[in-house]
Amino acid sequence: MVEHYNLSLRDTVLQTGEILRGDDTFLDTIVKQKMKECFRLTSTPSASSTIGAVDLRKFRKQDLAIQRRLLEKIFWLGGSRPSFQHIEEIIGTAHHGQTGTEHHLPLGLRVVKSAVALIFFRPWHRENRRGSGSTPELVPITIQGIGSYAFPELGKELCLKKHSQVLQREDKRSLVLDNNKIQWPLTLRSPQPGERFSPQGMEGTKKISRFLADAKISKYERFAYPVLLSGDKIIAVLGLRAASNVAADTQTREWLLVSWLPLPVGKED
Repeated sequence: MVEHYNLSLRDTVLQTGEILRGDDTFLDTIVKQKMKECFRLTSTPSASSTIGAVDLRKFRKQDLAIQRRLLEKIFWLGGSRPSFQHIEEIIGTAHHGQTGTEHHLPLGLRVVKSAVALIFFRPWHRENRRGSGSTPELVPITIQGIGSYAFPELGKELCLKKHSQVLQREDKRSLVLDNNKIQWPLTLRSPQPGERFSPQGMEGTKKISRFLADAKISKYERFAYPVLLSGDKIIAVLGLRAASNVAADTQTREWLLVSWLPLPVGKED
């Protein structure tokens, strides 16, 4: 009887193991699909920069079990092994945390909440430091020509339009440049520490960090205000100000409208 009982128990354990393995396989398939929907990889995991961003609107719609597995996979991508507590805290931030909330994870990985995303990044220096003095970095992106470019991790769209008639600034999110003073292709990236530019309407140069601080933009939201370069020269802080040397003036004959707009619904992918 004891032997029969032990055999029955063994069979039950084996069957339960098979069921659990099947469940894991099913969940893994779903999580892979949801990763494509919710997460945008912005650099290689070994780079000292932003690793990627989770779309908050899409993430919040997922079942709690899927949210946990999504975060776990992203941590692995970043070379970090989080605890259950880390995962629960970040889920809480995604749903209820304030913009700018930052989490420090093992091996130097950090997560900060922006208005539209959870941003996973490593500081400028990859040492495993404490403190919140670092910010995410947007990997340089080449802008080949006129058109629209979506940046789901920022919740933004860059729109470039060329005009042959006098053009006025449409709103504070749009800048008007002299297209004949610009060399293509352009580059979009995060400002580098200590970097300066010549803001339109001001004399001399100004540190971009100081310019953003004067514009009342918190350090956690500065990720959403990258710079646009022509060659190695900064020609604009997107959504805020053009550089004085390329801003349209009375001598301009070809105008470039540079708009940094909220990403329309349906263009996240």
